[in-house]
Amino acid sequence: YKLGQFMESLCEPYLGFELRSRGKGFVLEAGGEGAEETPELSADICYRWLTTFEAHRVMCLHFLGPGSGQLLMQPFDDVSGTHTVNVAPGTWVILRADMLSHTFTPKGTSYMVGCFFYSNQSDAEPRR
Repeated sequence: YKLGQFMESLCEPYLGFELRSRGKGFVLEAGGEGAEETPELSADICYRWLTTFEAHRVMCLHFLGPGSGQLLMQPFDDVSGTHTVNVAPGTWVILRADMLSHTFTPKGTSYMVGCFFYSNQSDAEPRR
C-alpha cells in the first residue's frame, strides 16, 4: 500500500501520467526444472492478459532468490540499445513496462514477486 502511494506521488510530476490502480500481485519462477506442464491459454485468460498489457504502465519486481541473474531491458524503438541489470535476492526493480521489453535470465532457480500499476486506458500512449 505504501509503495503504491509513493509511486503515485512521483508519476505525474516526473513521468507525465497518473497511476489509477495496482493489479494483483503475482509470483514468477525462472530457471526451475519445469516440473509442471504449461497450461493451454483459453480465450478468456488471453483477454484478461490483453487488457492488463493495454493499461499497465509500471511493473514492480522483487527478486526473492535463491538464484541470481540478469534482467535485460530495451526500449521499444529502433535506435536504443539494451541495458543489463545484475539482480540478486533482495533486489527491487521498478520499470516502465509499457516502454521497455524485459527478459530475465536466471542463474539457477529464482523466484520473483511482482505487480503492475495502471493508468486509465484512455491516458496511455499507443504502443507497438
